[in-house]
Amino acid sequence: MKLKITPEYLSALPDTSKFRIFVGTNYVPSDDEISELREVLKAPQARLDAIDVEIDKVFRVYNQLANHRQTLSKEIEEVRALISPMRHLPSDILREVFIQTLPESDAIMKANRCPLLLTHICRFWRDVALSTPNLWTSLQITVPGNPFPSSTEEPPHKLIESANKIAVGIREWLSRSGALPLSVSLTSNYRGQDSLAHKPITASLIPFSSRWHKLEITSYVPHISNLAAVKDLPILESVKIY
Repeated sequence: MKLKITPEYLSALPDTSKFRIFVGTNYVPSDDEISELREVLKAPQARLDAIDVEIDKVFRVYNQLANHRQTLSKEIEEVRALISPMRHLPSDILREVFIQTLPESDAIMKANRCPLLLTHICRFWRDVALSTPNLWTSLQITVPGNPFPSSTEEPPHKLIESANKIAVGIREWLSRSGALPLSVSLTSNYRGQDSLAHKPITASLIPFSSRWHKLEITSYVPHISNLAAVKDLPILESVKIY
């Protein structure tokens, strides 16, 4: 059915209908009038059903076009990326750009923050980022723990498992920094089972002690006793313990 939208088409009652004057009132039609009204409504109801059918067709076409547009747009962007000026920057310039993305404070190990974010853009950026020691000279570490030690405190094995993963990340991170001086901050405000979590984390820092330049530690002192025992600190310039 091909629809032609006109004022008459949009009306449930013709202008000449005797019932039009009663629309919107409290008028109570008789039984005969009810039968007559039902007959009158058949045509507009059929038109309404036809409109619904056409609307459904339009939505199906719209959804098909929208899906096609999304697919095409994605493919265009992927091809356009090949001619991106950033893709053709020399590595040394790209390294300088990467360094400017670093936070003013020590960097954190999160995939959505620089420098880790830079390793998830494309293979070229990843290679450049991982081979740029200056990107990996600072690190902010948070020791896992429960801020409300109680009977519901996280089981020790879970804390140790989490700490071991962090320790692996620390070693990988700092290994990328070459021979450059390091700035490290370590934070933990808890005195519960998280003492178990300190051991693998602090142990992962010790092999890099000869390059410690700045240390900032917020922790319960007994948890960092192994750091205090380190003697090989040739370039350590600043230590802050809270």
